[in-house]
Amino acid sequence: MAAWNSLVGVVILAGGSSRRMGRNKLLLERDGVPLIEGVIADVHRQLVEHFSSAPAIVVGPQPPMRVLDHARVEALFTREEPPGGGPLPAIAAGLDRIDAPTVADSIVVVLAGDAPNGPAAMSQLIGSLDSDHDAAVLTDDPGRRQPLCAAYHLDALRRALTGIGELSGRRMDELLDRLTIALVPDTVNAAADIDTPDDARRLGFSQ
Repeated sequence: MAAWNSLVGVVILAGGSSRRMGRNKLLLERDGVPLIEGVIADVHRQLVEHFSSAPAIVVGPQPPMRVLDHARVEALFTREEPPGGGPLPAIAAGLDRIDAPTVADSIVVVLAGDAPNGPAAMSQLIGSLDSDHDAAVLTDDPGRRQPLCAAYHLDALRRALTGIGELSGRRMDELLDRLTIALVPDTVNAAADIDTPDDARRLGFSQ
């Protein structure tokens, strides 16, 4: 079982195009709080609660300063190369910002910036990752794997990304197929993300 003191980073993917939403979905608000701010703040609360010094790394365009000022939490921002290349280069870009020494049990959590409840699954994911698996990956109600709500052993994740080669435009399944995975049932609706106006309304976000 992995422990919070093995966590070396939380990578939040926030570089999507929001095509189906028609506007930047990460700035949608619930109770006056933008989506990306809420995700960063919830990650920060988890880190503080578990006495973790791991950085929160957001891969995507930096939001307006009013969002960051209001959040009052620290996050590192970076971009994937090329921008818009998909989740695999985004994960790689996030890993590049982790400067902690890599040891055998180092772990990283990967979350989606458009899934407001994702941070609530962090403890379950970290606790489900053991030495027999490379990753603990959330599964939604239909049983689909959710690799953007997962905890990974850092060295195994880096090896898998290197093995794929060119990352731009490649599918997440190509990463998962290279890893041994522990499946973690979603008990907190952490996999629910926002792609469309209907999704936003269902999760209480205004247009």
